[in-house]
Amino acid sequence: MFVKLPYKLYLAGSWTRRKELRRYAVLLKKDNQYEITSRWLWEKVPGRNMGSDNALMDEEDVKRCDALIAFTDVVSLGHGGRHVEFGMARALGKELIVVGPEEHIFHYLPGVVIYPEWETFRGDWCG
Repeated sequence: MFVKLPYKLYLAGSWTRRKELRRYAVLLKKDNQYEITSRWLWEKVPGRNMGSDNALMDEEDVKRCDALIAFTDVVSLGHGGRHVEFGMARALGKELIVVGPEEHIFHYLPGVVIYPEWETFRGDWCG
């Protein structure tokens, strides 16, 4: 799947996967010049230690994206902020993509695109 550029992507995932998602963000920017709106990826400390400022920043970043990519886990590795971000993106009418296993009923909604892993997603979106 190729999209008309510029296209803005928000990468949502658990804090424990932040370094992995940073690598994906760099590849997406390099491969297809996507803009990544997920500023949380470059934060030095977990957002829960910074209060509402980080939540407001993430909300702004979700609002600016064209599509949200939720990186899911077989076993939950975080506190669930990515689920809130997924819900915000749905309410805002953003394109929704899941990379990994479906974690809850909302991942089964019509229009949600599921990729089993990163390489399959990258093959479709980066050619």
